[in-house]
Amino acid sequence: MAQTATKAVSGISDAVTRFGFEVIDEKRTLLDSFAVLSAKKPKQKVPPNTTQEQTLTPDDDISVTKSLWDFIGRWFPNPVEPGLRKIGQPGMEAPVIVTGNFHLTVRRVEKSLADMHAWLLVVPTLGINVWCASSGGGMTVHSIITGMKTSRIDDRVSHRRMILPQLSAAGVDRRILQNQTGWKAYFGPVRIEDLPSFVENKFYKTPDQCRVKYPLSFRLEMLFSMNALLWAIMVFFIGLSNPTWMLFASALFWGAGIILYVGYPVFPGNSGWLKAGALSFLEVLTIGIFTGVVLHKPWWTHWGWMSAAVLFTLWLGFDLTGTVGGNISEAESLLHKLGVKSIGTFFSAHPNKIGKIQHDSLICKDCLTCLNVCPKGIYEILSADKKLTIKNPDECFNCGACVLQCPSDALSIRV
Repeated sequence: MAQTATKAVSGISDAVTRFGFEVIDEKRTLLDSFAVLSAKKPKQKVPPNTTQEQTLTPDDDISVTKSLWDFIGRWFPNPVEPGLRKIGQPGMEAPVIVTGNFHLTVRRVEKSLADMHAWLLVVPTLGINVWCASSGGGMTVHSIITGMKTSRIDDRVSHRRMILPQLSAAGVDRRILQNQTGWKAYFGPVRIEDLPSFVENKFYKTPDQCRVKYPLSFRLEMLFSMNALLWAIMVFFIGLSNPTWMLFASALFWGAGIILYVGYPVFPGNSGWLKAGALSFLEVLTIGIFTGVVLHKPWWTHWGWMSAAVLFTLWLGFDLTGTVGGNISEAESLLHKLGVKSIGTFFSAHPNKIGKIQHDSLICKDCLTCLNVCPKGIYEILSADKKLTIKNPDECFNCGACVLQCPSDALSIRV
């Protein structure tokens, strides 16, 4: 049990005891920055029904603050306590569903499974969503095994099957997981709301349930959650100098955001920066025409608002393709070019994922694993000979899920 901090985990002796161990000794340094705990397993295994049950239910850790942070601080980690959660009244045959400890994800999974009886295993992912955590090394086989051992899930179910989020396929190697634990993992659907049908259909999902989509509702949610905090800081400082400018700045900021996020599929350009640059030009042009034609002043009179419009719009388009476009993050690509390998938990570089997807048909076993984990649907099966082929190579954004999960190593990413 560990935490990212400069102090040893508090209450570790009590936690280890609850998990069925007998504590022999505990020593701590003077400033409590390091602890050494000695413990042993009891000679006779304690039956699961006689130990203190360490599980949570959806109502046990409701936090208004964390719920609010889900929608204004999406840039930052928002963790909940990892561990095992009970959905309904799960028994020994209940399905085991795994997710990361990002607050919003856990809440939505719990809501989706509200009418089921299931075990929800929340594993430590640094409080980051599943997709980002698996790509950045926060959700791995090791974090899942840690969650399995500390929750004693082996004692609570009679089967050895678990459902992993499909978007964790870029960081979780199922073969290692099965070799080390004896559990077989299945990748569930991309969308949380499809989980119940996936379980009912005996772990089968349709091609449509494998693909990531960015509907209008999602784009509007991301517009607000990714930019609300910046907007609040911006209007605060603008209000200190001139309160009347707050309304104009807000209208300019959110107006540009709505055009970019809502109109992303139809706005010209493949790059988020290109879309933002085109919109910036139109904004400057509109302000200039309005100033000259309506106000009868030189078109550059409001150069300050023109500059603000360009600044706001370029910020909103900075990582637009990675946020709502389902493509390679342009912000990440820029950091790669600048030689930045990581920025805390927000960014981790993976140079081996930069390139084109390659398929070796000679060693491919046509097992369809890549079809099952690809979030963009770039693969298809040729109906004539049942052979796998890459249908849309340009849609690939190098998440690496298919490469990691391919059992025959027939896939690779090459520069």
